[in-house]
Amino acid sequence: MAQQCPETQRAAVAVVRAFRRQSDRPLALRLAMRCLLASFEGCRGPPPPAWLDRLREYLAEHWAEPLRLNQLAALVGVHPVYLSQAFRHHSGQTLSAYARALRLFHATELLRSSANISAIAVECGFFDQSHFTHAFEIQHQIAPGLYRKALSENELRP
Repeated sequence: MAQQCPETQRAAVAVVRAFRRQSDRPLALRLAMRCLLASFEGCRGPPPPAWLDRLREYLAEHWAEPLRLNQLAALVGVHPVYLSQAFRHHSGQTLSAYARALRLFHATELLRSSANISAIAVECGFFDQSHFTHAFEIQHQIAPGLYRKALSENELRP
């Protein structure tokens, strides 16, 4: 969860106070809202580094390959610890969670085919079908086989 800036908190209190005013409420609200919006601008923090886009593009192309933090860090020219921390800070999730989400996205597309679920698991970079099933159930709250069955039943309906 992101920390709130003190300026934003003060501005939010000013908005609440402006609502409570009986006289000149519209003017007080306009001024308080301007302060609140300005505080958001100041608390946004630094923009994401340019290498983050390069990393995401690389992961989008190499989603099924095993991740090596040292190799990814060398690819974008940063220290592995900084890569991990900055990625989480700017994307809101860990690098491994991001990669797993990419793999599961591609797996859901492959489940539309008649391919064996264990083959889909390996093709999407999971160790085995059990590993894939566990990750899929956490993300989608349904087993891959049941997901496939639901897909086929929905496609048969007119």
